[in-house]
Order: sequence, then C-alpha cells, then structure tokens
Amino acid sequence: MKQETRKALQDLLGQLPDEQAVPLAAAIEMDRVKGQHDMPYEDILDGLRPVLAKSKLPPLRVPTPMRLFCEVFEDLIYVGVSRKKQRGRIDRNSLKPIWNWLGQDLISDMHRNLTGKLRTHIIASEREKRDAIVAQLHEAAADALTRALENFEPGTEPYQALAQKLGNSRIIEDARDIALVLSIAPQITHLQKMFPKPIKRLSQTDIESIRRYYDFLARNTPAHLPAVFYMFMGRMADPWFVLPVARSLVSSDGGTPLGTSPLGFLGNLLLNEVEVLATYVQSALAHDTPGDEVLDALNEFVRLIEGLTNEIGVDDPKEWRQTLIDCRALVGGAMEMQLEKIPQIVMAALPAATFGNFAGKFVIKADLASWPDPDKVGAAMTQAAILGGARQFATQAAFATVHGEMVDRVGRFLLQYGDSVIDEIRAGDLEDRDRAKAHLEIAVRLTQYVLDDTEADLLWQRGLEAAA
Repeated sequence: MKQETRKALQDLLGQLPDEQAVPLAAAIEMDRVKGQHDMPYEDILDGLRPVLAKSKLPPLRVPTPMRLFCEVFEDLIYVGVSRKKQRGRIDRNSLKPIWNWLGQDLISDMHRNLTGKLRTHIIASEREKRDAIVAQLHEAAADALTRALENFEPGTEPYQALAQKLGNSRIIEDARDIALVLSIAPQITHLQKMFPKPIKRLSQTDIESIRRYYDFLARNTPAHLPAVFYMFMGRMADPWFVLPVARSLVSSDGGTPLGTSPLGFLGNLLLNEVEVLATYVQSALAHDTPGDEVLDALNEFVRLIEGLTNEIGVDDPKEWRQTLIDCRALVGGAMEMQLEKIPQIVMAALPAATFGNFAGKFVIKADLASWPDPDKVGAAMTQAAILGGARQFATQAAFATVHGEMVDRVGRFLLQYGDSVIDEIRAGDLEDRDRAKAHLEIAVRLTQYVLDDTEADLLWQRGLEAAA
C-alpha cells in the first residue's frame, strides 16, 4: 500500500466513533487469528489504535497467540511517556520485535507449530488446551531467550548488530526482563489468578501468602524475586502501595530497612518513574506538545508524587525523599516558565489595536481588521488548555502562585477583549460581522479553558444579543 493511501486510511479510521472502532478492531484480530491475509490488517489496526486508546468502551480482546504469550508479563508493560530502560519496565513497542525474533530465528519451527495449534484452540474456544500450548511456548521461549542473551553484552559488536536488527538496544534489554518472567511463568500465572487486578488492598491472609513466596525465593532463587514483585506492583491500583507490603515482608529479616533489603529496588523503580515524568513534562512544555498530553503526564506525576510522599518513611533512604523534592521543583519551575509565556501567546491570537490604562483600568480595543490567524489560534488553544487544566495540580506541583497570577491576567484580557468585540458588533458599523463573530468565538473558547463554562456562556450570549 502506498504511503499516501495508508495515511488516508488511517486518518479515516481515526475519526470512527468508539462503538464502531471497538468491534471493528476485534473483527480484524479474529481474521488474523484465522490466518486470513486479504486485507491490510496491520494498517487498519494502526489507524484504530488512537481511537481505542481513548475509548471509554471496554475493549473486545481477541486472544491472539501473541497476546496470550504476553499475558504472563503484562504487568511490566507500559505505554505512554517514553523513558530510558529500567529493569521491570517493558516498552509495548518492544513486544512485536521480540515475538518476531522468537518466530523467525530462535525457535522458528516450534514457534510455527505451537502458534498454529494455538489458533486452532482459540477458534474452537478450547481454553484448557490453549493454556497448555501457551505454557509450552513460555518454556521454550524462556530457554531460547536466556541462552541467546548470554551472547550479547552491551558495548560489544554482536550486541550492536542485534540492536540494529531488532530496532534498538532497549528491545534487547526488554527481552532480558521477559526472559526473567518466563523463567518462572507457571508461578507468575498462578499469582496472577490469585490476585486479579487491580489490587486495591490486601488482607493479612494475602500478605502471608506473599510472604511464603518471598521467603522461598529469597532462600532458593533470589534472582527471581524481582519478577514476582514487578508483577505485584503492576497489578496494584496504586503502585506505591507495594512499599508497605514490601516493608512488612523485610521487617522479619532482623529489622532490615527497605532501602537496603532485597526489595529495595521497588522504591528505586518508583522514584525513577517520578524522574522520568518530571523530565518528560519539562521537555513537553519546551516542544509545544499537545495540551492533553502534557496534562496527562502532569496528572500521573502529581498522583505518583503524592502517593510516594505518604509512603516513604523516615527509615527509607534520604535519596528517595530528596528525589521527590528535586522533581517537584523541576516541574514547578518548568510550569512557571511556561505559564508566564501564555498571556503573550493568547494576546497574539486576539490582536488588540490599543492598550491603555484609564482610571486604573486596563482598556482593550479589539483589532478586527483581519481574520484570525489559524496558527496563532492553535497555539493559544494549546496553552489555554494547559493553563486551565493545570489548576488542579498547581499546589501539589509547586506552581500555584504563578498559576493564579496568569489565570487572573489572561482571564481579564479575554473578558475585556470579548467586551470590546461585543461593543463593536453593537455599534453596527462593522464591515464584516462574520469576522467579528469569528474573533468572539475564539475568545469564548479560550475563556472556557481558562475560566469556566459559565463565563464563556455569558460572553457568548451577550454577543448573540448584540448581533440581534
């Protein structure tokens, strides 16, 4: 398929409503399970993914061979903010290259044989037979990946060659995490069934069950401890709740502090998440990232930092709490710098002919000589969305003072600009009322972001009355 055709298809699919996109994706997945190849299935799914990611409808998951294979380490998989590799985090983008590496090189014959059987059992809804084949695939893949990765050490020529073949070095390191989980896949699968996600709280009986696993692994195969606790953390509704669980487990080891215990890596992993999100917010603001993406990351950052602030104790490493302080300062500083730019960006989208200060009031006269500039309006909408949406995070992320000042400044400008446009419409000597209406519509939309629906509706209603 030509690139232009592919883009047109994906643009079209990206506009589908949820109730059409979700069942279409499921139908495409089932066609692929059946081995059909008469349509550009991958291109169709690529076009649907943005819709599916934002859909509020529950996904109609088709148990494809690859999806079934990945379920055992699904709790380590992340999507969203790109981050450097850390143990216990698997990039979703690494899954397909690793699956193909197994199928094309490492266990090609067995992979073809087992996935063929899997498709048969999936179509026939034979769950027990299906799960037995998945277990065989896990065992074969664990052995193949473990043996293969022993030959690829970072910095060597073979390592670089493999990184180029698979896509990047991150994929190799993600394969190591997958191999670790697969090496105890039966135990992980058992625990996943015992503790369905999301785990909102654990009973004392649950804690004792986890303790038995912890004690056994700590004594016999401590290298497997991370795999089990990566799984638990990934299944928790609030990932920081793994810390009190871990603390209760290691407290029986002679009062060992969590930070220096075999489970100290959990705190390090969560603190790394905070650093990644803080750096992402800073970078996103500097590169004009869409407002909803910035706010999503800011929400995740604040939620995590609040949870960790409550869970990190006095006996935990001082570096953990210092990381929270430093990251809050980083995000707060980045947000303040960005917020201080917003008034100028908004004013550029709504040009005013004159500014003045009369009787202590800031006076604006809207310049309606030309149509709004789409690029400037787009930039203003992005920044207004950030300004309005960041209100709920301002205190926790340490930018409340500047945020309040900018909301007040931009809000006053928008209301006065709207008043000026309405005065021009009411005066009745405009050459083009449609152009004035276009300016007012933009002011109303920006007001909705920065202030609230009530102020925006009032401004729009007054405009309609002036035009009547």
